[in-house]
Order: sequence, then structure tokens, then C-alpha cells
Amino acid sequence: MEEELLQKLSSFVLTNAEEEAVLLDAEDFNVSHQECARSAMGKILTHKGINLGGLKASMDLAWGYPKGLKVMEVGGGIYQFVFGNEMDLVRVIAGGPWLFNNQLIVLQRWEEGVKPDQINFSYSPFWIQLRALPLEFMSVVVGRKMMVGFGDVLEVVMAQLSGNQGRCIRVKVELDITKPIPRGKYVRTADWNPIWVSFRYEKFPHLCHYCGLVGHDDKACMLKYNESKAGIMKVNQYGVWLRASPVKAPFKKKFEGRSEGSPAESSATARAGQEGTED
Repeated sequence: MEEELLQKLSSFVLTNAEEEAVLLDAEDFNVSHQECARSAMGKILTHKGINLGGLKASMDLAWGYPKGLKVMEVGGGIYQFVFGNEMDLVRVIAGGPWLFNNQLIVLQRWEEGVKPDQINFSYSPFWIQLRALPLEFMSVVVGRKMMVGFGDVLEVVMAQLSGNQGRCIRVKVELDITKPIPRGKYVRTADWNPIWVSFRYEKFPHLCHYCGLVGHDDKACMLKYNESKAGIMKVNQYGVWLRASPVKAPFKKKFEGRSEGSPAESSATARAGQEGTED
């Protein structure tokens, strides 16, 4: 719509009053600029309507009632979350992924000069549990290598599962959500045959059990519709078995950062408490 208006504008004959540009001083928009600097832009991956009041109440609860939180729709299914202080903004951005009614919310920090419709909402962080690995494979390096081809690794944590489930590697990785989410990966050594390692997702979002994309279900899946018209019948390739409960790590080794050239192994020592959780 905006592009069409700009094209039409080029053919308009403007009056003198229309053509004269309004000169703005910094103090004219100082308050709104400060709010933008403390805000995140978000998109909820769903085709359903969103109740703004319900969204505000849910995120208040999920984010620990940050002081002064304001939620505004800016158009195109994009929302602006304004925080009362920088600390809460940084905490929320770092604590993703976040869900609203089991729908994934993709958050990006506001950037000056970038219009809402220019923001790239194609990537989101996920906490993935790598389970049933041989004990000798339980390392930060292995966790990083298991994500090769899937996305940038943000953090790797050794974690203890509840009950008698043993240990796992937790990897926080930024995935391209325009592609089906990965379900697992083979791992091997020179002496071992390939072993399948299943991925389990904490804060598992609503997704299509047929194609594995976030944002719709199999009833609204165009791939399923087109394949069924062509006589191709497949069982669902994804399901709730990909879901995992969040865990707390009694000890922690982690890799942080997004550069593939960063050191593979962290020198962090064991720590107690809640370090290593996703929030």
C-alpha cells in the first residue's frame, strides 16, 4: 500500500503548502524516541486474531511483570513492546523463546530507521535438548557440532534431567523458522556407526505436524493440501513428541557467542542454582 502511494505521489502536482517540508526539532519527538529505544518489535506466528489486552496480560505474567510495560499493535501483525527500563528489555530479549497461547513470538530489538515491515522475523532462538548420547559424547564441543547446518549456537549447557532420565546437552540455537524445525541428527566417529540423536524442544510452539513449519497446523497446511491433491499420502512427520520440559542445570559449562571461530570449550566451572536455564 505504501509503495503504491509513493508511486502515485510521483505523478501528483503538489501545492506550495504540501511541498514545504516540516522541520522537526529533536525535542519534538524526544519522549517517543526514548520509548522506542526501550522497546522490542514482535510478531506472533499465527493466523488467528490476537486480543491486545490478553497479549499484554499474558506477557506481563511471563516476563515477571516488568515495570511500565506497554503493548501496541503497529500494523501488519507486528507489535511493539515498550519497557520501563533497559534492564527488563535486555532480560526479555535474552530469555527467549517466548510463547503466547502456545504460538511463537519472534522478538527483535527496535532499530532506528528500520520500518516495522522491514524487520526480519525469520529467526528465533530455541532451547534444544540432545538426549540419549553416549556418555563420552557429553561435551560442549559435541553440542555445538550437532547444530552445524541448523543455525548459530548461542549457548551450550550440560544439564541433569528430572527423575531417572539422566543427563542431556542443552543447546540454545537460532533457527530459521521459514524452514521445518530439525528433529534430530546422526552423529558418528571413525570407530562408531552413525547414531541418531533426537532433538527435544523446551517451550515448544504450535506447529504443523505435517510439514514442521511454525505458524499453522496441518488443517491449514498448503503442502499437505497440494500433496493430497497429487495423490501423495504421508503420515505426520512431526508431533508433540518433540516437546521437552525445561530443566535446571546443577552444573554448567557453556559456550556463548555466535561466531563459529569462538573457542569451542568454555572454561566455566561447575555452578549451583539456576544458571543455565532459559530465562
